[in-house]
Amino acid sequence: MVIANDAVNFSVGANLMLVLVAAQEQEWDEVHMAVKQFQNVNLALKYGPSRGGGAARHGTRRRMRDRSATARIQAAAEAYIGLVETGVGLIPGGGGSKEMLIRANERAASGRILICSRAATIFETVAMAKVGTSAEESRELGFLRREDGVSMNRESWWRMRRKWR
Repeated sequence: MVIANDAVNFSVGANLMLVLVAAQEQEWDEVHMAVKQFQNVNLALKYGPSRGGGAARHGTRRRMRDRSATARIQAAAEAYIGLVETGVGLIPGGGGSKEMLIRANERAASGRILICSRAATIFETVAMAKVGTSAEESRELGFLRREDGVSMNRESWWRMRRKWR
């Protein structure tokens, strides 16, 4: 399964007005259920029988949580990728932070980095709502894995996505 979109904004995040109204009405069970369902979808993408692949489109603003659990990613060279929830006072809860820490732990296990220093960097990235303004910067911030692909133009991006089918 390939998760992709050719729209200008692939993902614009949660409906903050809906969350605000639910919080004002103290509908915590509804908020919890919505978050839990979203987390379950992301886990199904990672561990389900039809593991997903994500494609971050050229010029798009991508949310980390939407593709962090996919088996592989083909990012556009100039994709904007990040966890921006803290910018509006929320803690990211879709699974992107967890995936970043899992990747850091995998690298630490192979002796390439110290997990404590990498975890501190990840927490800083999330807390400051940092966004990678290119695929390579997103890789440095921990949003992309070393093995995730990068396409320099739309044609190669589409071609790579078709190979995944």
